[in-house]
Order: sequence, then structure tokens, then C-alpha cells
Amino acid sequence: MGGAAERLLQEWGTTIELNFARMPDTGKVHVVFPEPPRWAQDDGEPIGTAADAALTARTPMVCGLKLRLEAQGGRGLFLATFPDEQLCARCVKGLGRHSVRAFEHPQPETDHDGA
Repeated sequence: MGGAAERLLQEWGTTIELNFARMPDTGKVHVVFPEPPRWAQDDGEPIGTAADAALTARTPMVCGLKLRLEAQGGRGLFLATFPDEQLCARCVKGLGRHSVRAFEHPQPETDHDGA
């Protein structure tokens, strides 16, 4: 799956925004598998019902893990601000030459007094 993410980012570049999700059990932050921009997606017919989708919804991460996020009734949380060391190394590696983009996010504020 990692090669696919790299190819997608290569094709669409910075028009694709990376999203991140944290699993509360592990504290690891994963990179949500990117999608082409909405304007470039096919408007195909939805498959199944909304209830079916809600029961089976799992969001793929670049590392191959599929998480049920809070928006899908799960416990994983979307987030934007986190320390770099919490990033999943497999997700970063899966971005290939675009891996630097995984580190382009706001960092939490730190206490400059050392306290």
C-alpha cells in the first residue's frame, strides 16, 4: 500500500492534504491513506446502505493498518498537532520520497522554561 500512496502523491502533489489519526491504545500517529482531490474523484453510485457502511467502515492508513475512527464509531482520533516522534515509522516509509510531508504539521507548544 505504501507504494500506492507514493504514486498518488507523485501524481497529485500538494493538492492532496495529508491527514493523521492517533490510536489511543498505542499513542502512535498514523498517516491516513491519501485520496485524490474531491474534484478528481468519480461520482459513482454508492454501494450498500449508510448503515452497512457505518458497520464496516475502516479507514486505511499508509502503513496498511485499517482503523475505525471516531467519526465511524471507533476510538481512533483525527488530529493535526502532535510531536514528530509519535509518527508511525511504517507510514512515513510508505510515503517514499514524499515522507518529508509527514513532518509538515503543527508541533505541540512546549514549555520553554524546562518545567
